[in-house]
Amino acid sequence: MHICVVLQLCCDSCKCVLVLFRATYNACYVTTFGDEVKVLMAAMHGSLSQFDSSLEDWSSYTERLGHYFVANDVDDDRKKRSILLAACGPAAYKLIRSLTEHDSITTTSYADLVKKVKEYYEPEPCAIVQRYKFNTRVRAKGESVATYLAALRELSEYCDYGERLNEILRDRLVCGVNHEGIQKRLLAEKKLTYSKAFEIAQAVEAAEQGTKDLKTAREPEHPVTSEGCHYTPAASKDSSAHGKDREQGDKKCYRCGSGEHLAPVS
Repeated sequence: MHICVVLQLCCDSCKCVLVLFRATYNACYVTTFGDEVKVLMAAMHGSLSQFDSSLEDWSSYTERLGHYFVANDVDDDRKKRSILLAACGPAAYKLIRSLTEHDSITTTSYADLVKKVKEYYEPEPCAIVQRYKFNTRVRAKGESVATYLAALRELSEYCDYGERLNEILRDRLVCGVNHEGIQKRLLAEKKLTYSKAFEIAQAVEAAEQGTKDLKTAREPEHPVTSEGCHYTPAASKDSSAHGKDREQGDKKCYRCGSGEHLAPVS
């Protein structure tokens, strides 16, 4: 699928706009007559939104840009730069211009532009502080093992652990999982890797939840007494069979006469 566009050029500035247009949309000139240029534009995959710091961080935005480049076979650095500048929106564009005050925005490489904005929005935090946060992160009550490990990975981003990351994640899982049963199983393993620790922790977690589910399924809604009465708390909704006795302060089961429970009316 191709889209045919005809542009009328009236001055040099329009030609500059066309160059940017061509780089942004991967267009190809096919016919030129006078000041009119006919453009054959290949259909693009995906769409680009403006950068909004209230919705996503800069790293996430540039990751999406990277996927867009791959999907549309954009390899040329000049095209990448033009697409970034055309799509990022007025606020981000103004910021990029201010960050490249001593360099020309049209000659700075795409990678350098991305780096400058990243340093502005996401200054690299202190590794010591990040390691403290990482090593004091304990699994919260009700938090799944998978969620806990995802949080640890996020905290480890600026810890500079390098190739030892998985080993350190394994240690933090064992120490911070906050579950005695899981800890015993992990410590019982002689050669415990990160992937094995994750697998065991999830298995124990799933088995424990399955046991709870089975126990709940076996228990009746109202336990049965030795007399065959289904226990109903005295504070339950009043019934006509017990109403008169309760008004008189005598709360007894009308089936067996016990004062320990009240049987529901059939």
